[in-house]
Amino acid sequence: TNDIDMPFLGLQAIPARLLRELITKDPGFMVANMLRDTLSAWTTSGVNILPVVGTLRGYGEALMGTVSHSALEGAGVIGGYDFKGDTASVWKAFKKHQKEGRRVRLRDAPSRIWRAWDKFAAASDTSTRIAVYNKVLEKTGNEAQAILEALEIINFSRKGANPAMRYMTAIIPFLNARVQGLDVLHRGSKGEVTTWDRQARKVNFYWRASAIIALTAGVYFAHSQSDEEENPWYHNAPEYIKDNYWIIPPTWVGMSKNAPAVRIPIPFEVGVLFKVIPERIMRLIDGSSDGKETWEALRRHAGATLNFNPIPQWALPVIESSFNYSVFRSRPVVGFWEGKNEGWIGADPTFTSPLAIMLSKAVDEMGGRLSPQKVDHIFRGYVGTLGSYALMAADSVGRVAAGLPEREARRLDEWPVLGRF
Repeated sequence: TNDIDMPFLGLQAIPARLLRELITKDPGFMVANMLRDTLSAWTTSGVNILPVVGTLRGYGEALMGTVSHSALEGAGVIGGYDFKGDTASVWKAFKKHQKEGRRVRLRDAPSRIWRAWDKFAAASDTSTRIAVYNKVLEKTGNEAQAILEALEIINFSRKGANPAMRYMTAIIPFLNARVQGLDVLHRGSKGEVTTWDRQARKVNFYWRASAIIALTAGVYFAHSQSDEEENPWYHNAPEYIKDNYWIIPPTWVGMSKNAPAVRIPIPFEVGVLFKVIPERIMRLIDGSSDGKETWEALRRHAGATLNFNPIPQWALPVIESSFNYSVFRSRPVVGFWEGKNEGWIGADPTFTSPLAIMLSKAVDEMGGRLSPQKVDHIFRGYVGTLGSYALMAADSVGRVAAGLPEREARRLDEWPVLGRF
């Protein structure tokens, strides 16, 4: 299998694998993933699929196990995330499957629930592939062609032969996905994702890229015509939110000013090229952003969105906390004035977990200093979105134990899953 064998590689890969699992199983990620995939595939593949509609139909087919789903599963195009890049886990999973097949035991319930939930996560990855498969099969009648095109939406099976690159993709979550996404973008721009109808699909690529730029320009122009009082949802949003989403204020769709804005996540590679860069150029031209902010944005997207960050996941949260800088948000983990306070005193109980505050207090009593905001940052850096939800669930119990005031009712944009949008 051309696997690499390095000392402690399995141990070093555990944090990346854990984070990947706890992010991809989040319902919010599944929805965002489908929105991103549908726009990326529509642009790079050149196939005449309906964005969003075709993907939603594909998601339903994946859950129901239709003929199209079975064809892709039988060809090895889909099949979950369990064995990717880890041949040793195949035998473990097979033995576990054998044991569970003999009798139903209560202690097996958590792993059964986890595997059942994995079907929902896998379906979000499969949905756009099924949409492409169906359309290509309808146009060509060639099942092999349709399977190949569904695979090449983004081919996670490609790992490369370079041992250093294989090592990096094992310890840095989503790095391989970004590399393959850039490769598909490059081939799509030349019409080389497929051997069928190349020229027409190359033309489609540029028309669709132009359509995303035009959409971005239209949305930004509408924002730029308003002030902070009229449109606080855009003007008060952090820079990384402005870059990573199309922000739709509630007043644009006839809703009350008290309602939150809707945030539509941009696709990764396609979004950086055709949304972030054009919008940043427009912001430079009209003076709403300067050269320093633009450079920060490009650096943030290179390091976070496109994942060109060589720091392994087992070290990244600790290093960010040590240097007090979040790469993804391009800002300090602990703000300037918060940092002036001693230990736990600077923590805002509205946003900081009781566990982090209690740890900070304990260290403070022993004569040390530990920032509760940094504790939370490290924790979320290792356990991802689902881990953050567990922290939120334990929050109310922890507040009573820590003697903290009861948290205010969460706004709609602070809820799990919904808050993402």
